[in-house]
Amino acid sequence: MNERTWAGSIVVIVFRALGIGLGVGLVVGAIVTSVQSADCLPDEDCLAMVGGIGYGALGGGIAMALAILVFAIRLHVGAIFGAGAAIGVLALLAAAWASLLGWGQPLLFLAAVAFSVSAVLQRCHQPADGGRRQWSRPSTAAVLIAAGVVLLGALPAGFKLSKVWSEQRRIEAVIARPLQTDLDGTWPYTVRSWDSGFEYDVMEPPSNGQRIAEVTVTVRSATPDQAPCTGFTDRVEGPVTVTGCTELAPNLWQAHGADGKTRYFVHAEDRQWAYVRSGTYGDTDVQRQHDARAERIARSLRPRSAFPLAADSVGCGFCEWLA
Repeated sequence: MNERTWAGSIVVIVFRALGIGLGVGLVVGAIVTSVQSADCLPDEDCLAMVGGIGYGALGGGIAMALAILVFAIRLHVGAIFGAGAAIGVLALLAAAWASLLGWGQPLLFLAAVAFSVSAVLQRCHQPADGGRRQWSRPSTAAVLIAAGVVLLGALPAGFKLSKVWSEQRRIEAVIARPLQTDLDGTWPYTVRSWDSGFEYDVMEPPSNGQRIAEVTVTVRSATPDQAPCTGFTDRVEGPVTVTGCTELAPNLWQAHGADGKTRYFVHAEDRQWAYVRSGTYGDTDVQRQHDARAERIARSLRPRSAFPLAADSVGCGFCEWLA
C-alpha cells in the first residue's frame, strides 16, 4: 500500500469511527439523561444533563477507539496503527476529564506519542512482494511528521511547566525556600500569597484513604527581632493573639488562641516564621486529634524548594510527581 492509499485509508477510518462514536455517545447520553431525570426530585437541582454528557462522552469515546481498531484491521492499514490510535483516542478522552484536576497535559502528550509511534511502526511493517509483512526503515518524512506531532502534544505540558517556573521565581523573590512539610503523601493546597508571605492548606492522606486538608500554614518573612508567637494576622479573625507561648523544641512554640484552640509557631532560616493551626470544629476528642495533626505538621516543616507551592498556585496537578 503506497503512501497516498495508506493516508486515504486512515482518513476513512477516522471519519467512520467518528460517526460511530457520535452515534453511540448520543444514544448513551439520551438514555442516561432520561433515567437520571426520572430519579430527580421536584425541589432539587437536577444534574441529569451533566450525567448524560459525561456517560455519552465515555461511551462514544470507547466505541470510537474500538471502531478504529476494527477498521484498521479490515482495511489492511494494520493492527499496530489501530491499537496505537485506539490508545490515543482513550488518552484524549481521559485528558478531557483529567484537565479538571490539572492532569490533561501529560495525557494529551501520551495521545500524541501513541498516534505517532503507532503510525511510524506501521509504516515500517508493510507487506513485501510475497505478501508477507516485513520490517523496514521508516522514511525521513514519516519520522519528521511523527516528531512534529509529538512536539505539538508536548507544548501544553511545556507551557504549564513554564508558568510553574515563573511562579516559583516570583515566590522565591519573597522567600527563597518557604517552610513546607516533608511528610509522605502531603502536598500544599489552595496557596494564597501576599507581599510578605504565603498561606496554604496541607493536603494529607488520613487513615480512611480520602485526602483531606484541615491544617493551614501561614509563612512570612519577619524582622530579625520578632518575638515567638507574634506577628501574624488571620484572614478571618484579624491579628493573632495568643497566651501561654511555650517552647516545645528548638524553633517550635505552642500557644493557645482566644478561643482556647492550640496554635503552633515555627522559626527557620532567612527570618522565616510559620503559623500552624487546624480546623476548630467537633467535640473535645475530635479537636484533640486535629491539634495533634497540626503539631505533627509543624514539627515537620523545613525550608524547601518553592516548586510545590508554585505548582498548586497555577493548578498543575501532574507537577506533584515532579517535585
